[in-house]
Amino acid sequence: MKKALSISRTGNLIKHNLRDLLDRSLIERGKLEPSIDLVDMNKLVKNVVSIMSDSAHSREIAIRIHSELENHDQFFVDGHRVQQIILNLLSNAIKFSRKCTCIDVEMKFRAVVEDRG
Repeated sequence: MKKALSISRTGNLIKHNLRDLLDRSLIERGKLEPSIDLVDMNKLVKNVVSIMSDSAHSREIAIRIHSELENHDQFFVDGHRVQQIILNLLSNAIKFSRKCTCIDVEMKFRAVVEDRG
């Protein structure tokens, strides 16, 4: 069941990526509209780690998630774009890490207000 869920998630990700390739002309013209939704960031990152776990396991790489976010903390973001970014970063980390190492994924929320007046 776990394997089937991973395959399903990967299939959905591929579908979104193909759609994004087709929308590349929209990006280049600055006409791509973000899809902003309320997203559980812990769940999103765990989903990405789940998708990449087979690839990491094949290289004997462990992935650890460290989160300063509360369970079910939600943010208004373009979840698909955030997922793409994290997937890309994690994929590169797996690709360029030595075997038998560990990759740490840290989640923090940081808000900065600066007054230069």
